[in-house]
Amino acid sequence: MLAIVSRAAAAVAAVLAGFVLLAVVDAQAMPGDLIIGGSPNTVFAVTPGTNTATTVAAVPAGSLRGVMIGPDNTTYYVAAGLSVFEITGGGVVTTLVATLPFGKGTSWCDLDEDGHLLVSTGWSGSGGVVRVDRATGGILATFMPSTFPNALCLDRETGDVVVGEISIKTVFRVQRDGTVTTAATLPSPIYAMDYHHLSGGILICTARDVFHMDALNQVTTFTPGTGYMKAIAVLGDGSVAIGANNNAPILHLDRYGASIGTLYNGASLGNSCMVVEDEHNIWSLNIPSPGGTLNLSVHFAGHPGKPYVAAAALTARPGLPVDSRVIPLNPDNLFMATFVLPQVFVNFTGVLDAQGHASPHVVIPGQPGLRGLRIYFAAVVLDAAAPSNLAQISQLYGVTLQ
Repeated sequence: MLAIVSRAAAAVAAVLAGFVLLAVVDAQAMPGDLIIGGSPNTVFAVTPGTNTATTVAAVPAGSLRGVMIGPDNTTYYVAAGLSVFEITGGGVVTTLVATLPFGKGTSWCDLDEDGHLLVSTGWSGSGGVVRVDRATGGILATFMPSTFPNALCLDRETGDVVVGEISIKTVFRVQRDGTVTTAATLPSPIYAMDYHHLSGGILICTARDVFHMDALNQVTTFTPGTGYMKAIAVLGDGSVAIGANNNAPILHLDRYGASIGTLYNGASLGNSCMVVEDEHNIWSLNIPSPGGTLNLSVHFAGHPGKPYVAAAALTARPGLPVDSRVIPLNPDNLFMATFVLPQVFVNFTGVLDAQGHASPHVVIPGQPGLRGLRIYFAAVVLDAAAPSNLAQISQLYGVTLQ
């Protein structure tokens, strides 16, 4: 084992030596458009920094409250009314779930760590959270019944689903087995959430402020006095977009919560929900288990044809610092093994295709004792012309072997 680790360390050093430099650059790389769910039923795409909105599609139900992009970054999912819709290339809309099993209207949506769709639904304590199979539209699980879960978010570090119950201003964590624990109580109603990959916590929009909650449920103020911001999205550089319902400006905050301007200030789009088009730089396409294969999707839309390197690790924080950025993996034994076990970590280096995609996979040893093990993944794009030779660093992705 020591020999493997030693060889791996040398390989990692060779891979990283080319881009771990001393330059300090706060690159404002914001890959992908902002995908905005507008009122009452239209999805728009806005390129950050412009005031132009392009219609993606309209869905056949009003009260659009949730929008999410699939793990391959090519399909959108929209929650409106009591229905869930799928939008594929060219703006083709199909009904994925005609009627959710409870609630009076959808509130938010996200993906769980296996790529299933999570939808919150409710009003006045009559809703809950639903896990939906994206392939069939089947209901896989329901949890937190008889609540008003106005917002939810996958904590990519822990694998928990974080849920904000608006009527009692309380944040809950839902584990994979359905166990619900109270995480925090906030001073005002909860409207929106997103995972902040740089700090490893959840950003929570309330009626007055934006808060940050870490994996230990410690809550701090991220941005005070924002008012009724009902949509939030974390961009690829860790900066943040927030928007108010039925109000035009989409505000831009830096990675620490300070205001740095606006991302959009054109005609009002509704701004009921937002997601970043290139949200999932690396994500799982199936449920992994010992003896099976974990198929991953790597996607960097802005860097087609460029070389990429992916890696795995057992721990994610504090990560590997590169100029002012961080690769969200620790250089532990699994990280090092990534580079010397190509028969296990297949296609973890290569060149992105014309769409910026790659398809690495992991051949998981058939050892039952691996069940429950949590593994983290990240990827980078290499470019000699970029700061530290790194064109982009992916967001963290974590998955638990089943």
